[in-house]
Amino acid sequence: MLTDPYAHLAELFGWDGAEVAWCRRNVRLLTGAAAGGPDGADGDRLELEFLLELADLFALADKLGTGPSRAYTDIWTRVHGAADPHGAADALYELLARRAGPERWPVLARQLHDELNLRKRDALVATVLADAGGTSRDLFARFLIDVDMGAKGNTSRVREAIAAAQLYLHRYLLNLELPGGDEQARQRVKAWWRWMRNYRVWEANRKVFLYPENYLRPELRDTRTPAFRTLESDLLQGEITASTVERAYKRYLDEYTEVSRLTIAGGYVYTKDQEPGGARRLVLFGRTRTDPRRYYYRRAEFASREKLSATWEPWQPVEVQIDADQVHPVHAFGRVFVFWAVPEVVAADDPTGTTVVARTDGDQQHITGLGQTQRIRICYSFHNLTKEWAPTQTLGTGRAEPGAISDVTLLLMPRMKNADQMSVVVSCSYTVTTPPAPGATGDAARPTVRRAAALFELNPELYSEDLMAGDAAAAPDHGQVLAVMTDIEAARDQAATAERVARIFVDPVDPADVVRFDAPSGSEFWFSVDHKGGSFLCRPVPVAGTEGTRLPLISNRDRLPQWPRVDAAVELPNRKRLFFDNAERRFLLTPTRGELGDPEPTGSAWGRVRTVLAEPGAVDAVIVRGERTFVLAGHRYLRFTGTPFGAIDADYPADLAGNDDGLPDWPKVDVAFTGPDGVEYFFDNTRDRYVTSQDLDKPRPIAEFWRRPGLPDGVTTIDAAVAADGATFLISGDRYVRFARPSTPRRPRRPGKTAATAPVPATDPSYPRPLADNDDELPTDFRIAAGVLRKGIMYWFDNDRREYHEVAPDGTRTTRPTYGHSALTETGRVDAAWVAAGRLYLTTGLEYVRYTLRPDGSVPPLVDDGYPAALPWQIDTAFRREDDLYLFSGDRYARIDAEREPADLPDPLPVAGAWGNCPGTGRRRSTPRWTASRACTCSWTASTCGTPRPCRCAGRTSWPGCRSRSSG
Repeated sequence: MLTDPYAHLAELFGWDGAEVAWCRRNVRLLTGAAAGGPDGADGDRLELEFLLELADLFALADKLGTGPSRAYTDIWTRVHGAADPHGAADALYELLARRAGPERWPVLARQLHDELNLRKRDALVATVLADAGGTSRDLFARFLIDVDMGAKGNTSRVREAIAAAQLYLHRYLLNLELPGGDEQARQRVKAWWRWMRNYRVWEANRKVFLYPENYLRPELRDTRTPAFRTLESDLLQGEITASTVERAYKRYLDEYTEVSRLTIAGGYVYTKDQEPGGARRLVLFGRTRTDPRRYYYRRAEFASREKLSATWEPWQPVEVQIDADQVHPVHAFGRVFVFWAVPEVVAADDPTGTTVVARTDGDQQHITGLGQTQRIRICYSFHNLTKEWAPTQTLGTGRAEPGAISDVTLLLMPRMKNADQMSVVVSCSYTVTTPPAPGATGDAARPTVRRAAALFELNPELYSEDLMAGDAAAAPDHGQVLAVMTDIEAARDQAATAERVARIFVDPVDPADVVRFDAPSGSEFWFSVDHKGGSFLCRPVPVAGTEGTRLPLISNRDRLPQWPRVDAAVELPNRKRLFFDNAERRFLLTPTRGELGDPEPTGSAWGRVRTVLAEPGAVDAVIVRGERTFVLAGHRYLRFTGTPFGAIDADYPADLAGNDDGLPDWPKVDVAFTGPDGVEYFFDNTRDRYVTSQDLDKPRPIAEFWRRPGLPDGVTTIDAAVAADGATFLISGDRYVRFARPSTPRRPRRPGKTAATAPVPATDPSYPRPLADNDDELPTDFRIAAGVLRKGIMYWFDNDRREYHEVAPDGTRTTRPTYGHSALTETGRVDAAWVAAGRLYLTTGLEYVRYTLRPDGSVPPLVDDGYPAALPWQIDTAFRREDDLYLFSGDRYARIDAEREPADLPDPLPVAGAWGNCPGTGRRRSTPRWTASRACTCSWTASTCGTPRPCRCAGRTSWPGCRSRSSG
C-alpha cells in the first residue's frame, strides 16, 4: 500500500504532486462522475479513466506553460462560469507569450493574429451576406476588395483603399463600370491618369503644382520686375557676346541694388472692398538715398490676418518728380493717391530788382537783403486706369509767410462728407522762422519762430477746397490753433509708434528712421523702421493662444469661490485674492492657505469714502470724547472711533431718542459743545432749553445759561459752537462770544450722572464781537456750523456748501464733502479690478475708486482722497500684462500703461479684426505678437506668462537687428 500515491504518480509521470492532488479533488471535472463508486469505494474503471484524463490534461496544460489549476481558474471559469471571455482571452494570451519566450513569440503572435483575422473575416462576410444576399464574389464586384484572400496576403487599409481606387479607375476607363456619366469627365480622368497612376510621376506633378516658381521658365513668369524684363530684352535682342552679357547683367544689378536699398517714405493700409474682415492691402512708397530722388512704389495683399505670408508686387518706378523726403498715400475714390508738401519761394513783385539794407556798426557797414517770402504747397498725384501716375497736381497753397518754412507735418484724414460721398482732408502744419528786422537790437535781433497750418479737402471730382479761406480773415490765429491740433495728433501718433518700436527692437532706433503708415481712422497702425541697412515692416498679427480647459467653479479645487460666476477678480501683492459676485452683491477675500472663509456684502466694505454723514444733510453739532467723536444731525447721530470722519462705527447712525451714549433724549439738538469746565452743553433753540452732561434730565431756559440778566448784546440765539484750543466760542449770527478755558480745568463727570447744577462759564470781557476781521482765528470765508478740536487738528463745518475743512497744526487746510459716497457702495457692484504701482482700482459703471495699498499689501478701509473719479466710458473687464493694461467695453477695447489713471482714457478700438496686441477673433485668451519683416518675416512674440520666445524667421535671408524681447 502506497503512503503517498500522488507523489508516486508525480515521480512516475513527471507531474507536479500538488497539481495531481488538485485534479483528484476535482475529478468530476475530468470524468464527469462522482468520486468513488456506488458504494463509496474507488473502482478500477474510475482509476483508469482518471489516469487517462489526467495525462491529457497535463499535456494540454504543458502547452500553455502552466498547471491545470491555473488553467481552470484563469481560463475555464471565465469562459463557462463568470462569462468573461475577454478576460479569459487576455489570460490565455499572457500564458502563451510566457511559454513561447521573447524569441519565438513574434512568430506565434503573427499566427494568432492571422487566425483571428480569418475568423473575423468569415463572421463579417456572413453578416453582410445575410442582409444583402449573394456570394463573396458579389462583394468583390461591389467593393473591389477580395474578401476571399487568406492570411498570407499582407496589406494596410491605405494600400487597400488605393488599390480599390486604382481598380475602379481602370474599370471606369475600360467601360467596365455601369454605363452613363459625362464623357468629358471621362476624358479628363484619362488625361490625368497618365501621371496619377504611378506614385513617382504623381509626386513630380504635385511638386510642380505646389511650387511652380521652381519649375516655371523665367520668360513665362508674369511677376517679372521691370529690371528683369530689361535684362531679358537686352539678352534676346542683341548679339550674345561676353561684353553685351556683362553689360546687361551689370545694368540689372545696378537697378536691383537701387531698389533693394530704398528708404521707405510712406505707406497706406486699407481693407479690400472696405470690408472690416477683408484682406488687407498695403501701398508702399520708397525713395532712393541719393539725389536726385527717385520714387518707387509697390503693392502687397495680406489675405490672412493670422499668417505672416503676403503676395507682393515688384517695385515700380513713379514717373513723377517728388521733392520731399516723406509722402502720404491714401486709397480713395477707387484709386491710390499720394500727397506731399513742398515749401516754395514766393516770387517778388519786381523780380528784376533787389532790395538791400545798409547797417553801420562803428566803422563797419553791413549790407543785407530782405528775407525771402515762402509758402507751403501741397501736391498730389494718383494712379489712373492705365496704371500710370498722373502729372503732379496742386491741392492748394498756404499763406505767404515772411520767412523760411521747415519742420512740415502732413496728416491725411479720409472722411464721409455724407452718406454716399467721401473726401480726403489734408492738414499741414509747419514752422515759420522770420528773420529780425534790419537794425534790430536785443531780443528783437533774434529770429521769431511760430507754427502755422493749412487745411484742404479733396473731393471725388478731384477739385479741392481751402477749408481755412474764410477763417483766416475772421480769426487770424485760427491757423496757429489748427497747427497746434495737428502737432498734438502727430505727437500722439509718434509716441505710440515709438513705444511699439521699443517693444520690437532691443537696440535704440532713431525716431527719424521710423515711418508710420497712414490708415483709416480706428484701425491699428503699421510702420516701417530703417535699421542697420534694412527696412523692416512692422504690423500687428493676432496669434491664437493655447486653448485652456474650461472647468466649473462649483466644486473646484483651485481655491476659487464655489459660485456660479465671478464678475471681477484681482490678486493683491500679498498673494491674497479678491473675487466679486455682482448678482449676489458679495465679495470674498481668499488667503494664501487655510479655509477660504465666508463671503461678505460688497457695498458695506468697498467704495467707502471719508464722510461725516451717512446721508445728505446738515451737521448740527460735534462732540469729542477721548477716542470717540459724535456727530449730531437732525434726529440722528453718528459715532466714529479713532480718526474721525472715516469709517462709521457699526450700528450707526442711531436715533437720539432712547440713545445710550449720554446724549439728550430730544428730537433734535441745535448746538452742542464742551465748555471750558469740561461739561458738555446741549441746546434746543426751538423749545428754548438746554441741558448739561451732568444733568441730562433737567432742561433749563437758555436765558439761565448767561450769568448776567438777559442775553449779551447782539446775541439772540446760539447758532453754532466751536470748541477750539484754549477757548470755546458761541456764534450768533455775525457775532460771537468767547469762554476762555481755566488754567486748571474741572474734571468732567461721567455723562448722564446726576449732580448739582453745573456752574455756567463766564464770557470773556469785551465780548460779543463781530466775526468779521476777528482776532481769534475764526474763519470768515464761510458760515460756521460747528467746530471742534481733536489731537491738534481743527475741524470746521460749512452746511451751506455741505463740506468740512480739516486744518493741520501748520495751517494746511484740506476740504472734503460732509457726505461722501460712491456708486460701488450704493450698488455693491464691481465691473473690473486691477493692481498697479501699489494701488488697487475698482470700477463701477462710469466711476472708479482707488486704494493706496499698505506696505504689507493689504487694502485700507477707505478710498484715497479725491475719489471716486469719473470714467470716460464703462469698463467691463480688465487684465494686466506686465506694464500694459487692457480695458474692455463691450466689443471695443483700449490698451494703456498700467500705471496710468483711467480717468483719461483714449477712445476704444474695435475688438473685431486685427486689433493691437490681441487676437483678431476678439476672444481674450490668445497671445499677441507684432511682426517686423524684410525679405523674410521676423515675429516678436510676448507670452502671457512673460517668458521670452525666440525670433522666428521664414524666408531665405535673415539679418541682425531684430531680436525678441518679452514686454507684455
